[in-house]
Amino acid sequence: RKVSGTGYADHNWAKRSLYEIAHSWVWGRILAGDYTIIYADVKYRDATINSRPLYVAKGDTMIIGTGSPTVTQRDFVTHPALARHYPHQVDIDHVEGDREAHIRIRFKKLVEDVDLLAASGLSPVKQWMVRTFVMRPTYFRIIADYSGTIVENGVTVPIGGECLYEIMGLE
Repeated sequence: RKVSGTGYADHNWAKRSLYEIAHSWVWGRILAGDYTIIYADVKYRDATINSRPLYVAKGDTMIIGTGSPTVTQRDFVTHPALARHYPHQVDIDHVEGDREAHIRIRFKKLVEDVDLLAASGLSPVKQWMVRTFVMRPTYFRIIADYSGTIVENGVTVPIGGECLYEIMGLE
């Protein structure tokens, strides 16, 4: 099948299992005219870690690159089959000197829901053991609408459109 458009690929890796590092995370990328916005809200197992990546680029120049925005998830819905929840609303707010980002992300459609144990290829007995005693990992991909503003050097630029966000749950 032929595909065209702008793409993005990432890879999650670490020296330890991601399960050892995080309970869950919400991650997304927004293409808004000249701006590219990448964000994450990670719930770390180590409560002393407070890193929420936010990167905003204008063209090929990064204008915000920090780990300190305020990210608020709310209006949670529980998936009927997977018994895991995901937010219908994600708000991102950040002020850093003369640069600001204020983004509102609103659920439109769940487009993928995966029980990662069922997809793992483990035997049903092993799946039951992991699900019962260790974790019930899930993945959700959501299409959403976004609106907001990017402020740079006193100039406010409105942004809006459609985006995608993902939720990985390792609890």
